[in-house]
Amino acid sequence: MSADKESGSTSAATDEKHLSTKLQSMKFMQRSAARAKVDEEKKLEKRLISESQWRAVYADGVISKEWPKSRVVYEPSYLQMPKDEGGSSAYIGRRSFKAFNKQTDQVNAEIESQFRDQQTEQEEEKMATDDVAMAKSLAGIKRDPEVVSLRERNSRSKRSRV
Repeated sequence: MSADKESGSTSAATDEKHLSTKLQSMKFMQRSAARAKVDEEKKLEKRLISESQWRAVYADGVISKEWPKSRVVYEPSYLQMPKDEGGSSAYIGRRSFKAFNKQTDQVNAEIESQFRDQQTEQEEEKMATDDVAMAKSLAGIKRDPEVVSLRERNSRSKRSRV
């Protein structure tokens, strides 16, 4: 009999753990099951977040007074603003939106034209070479005999056609 009681007690324990399908299909049971699932997901998410955050642990547990409380590095800007390809960064002072202030537009146009002139002069100075330097650089170039012979053949064939 004791064996029957033990087997009966195990079947009662399994019945307590598992609910019937009819009971599980009821709306209030479905809602409670969904709520339990959401709670589990939140707990898991909180645990993952707490694990991902690091904490500084010092040997003595106290930050020494020698360390500054905050280290601040001042930068002039977060970004270096590039020059526009079409415009220039030479604008000074006020701006005008959609030709609202014509005097400001004229001043900005003059400044921009001066800036462009300066840029072109600088580029020309970089590219400028005097006649002597150009002659020396061209004199150093040797002609390839095969290219010369091909040119001569082409010019002869053109003459013979005419």
